[in-house]
Amino acid sequence: MKHRGEVLNRVVIQLNINKTKLADRVGYDRTTYYAHIKKADLDFVILWAYGKAIPYDFTKEFPEMETYIPENNKEIRNFEEMKIDRDKWREKYYELLEKYNTLLEGKK
Repeated sequence: MKHRGEVLNRVVIQLNINKTKLADRVGYDRTTYYAHIKKADLDFVILWAYGKAIPYDFTKEFPEMETYIPENNKEIRNFEEMKIDRDKWREKYYELLEKYNTLLEGKK
């Protein structure tokens, strides 16, 4: 298993990113960043947040991370994924519209 914290640190060093500024953008302080890079099993959600701030796609090193990315922030990579995302939001809209109409009928 790859050491997630070391991979994060390697990317930050390779891209010459200021660690203090990066940690601040993610919502941590510098000492927390240093604690994160020591963790072999750094949470994928934390790694994703760093990746978004850098920007860098850590799913290249950790393909299994894809399932841990918060759903609303997944990048749509092709037309099929776009259709799936569209249909998901359409269904959500219809569900909410039905609930709203039911509430309106109950007020009459």
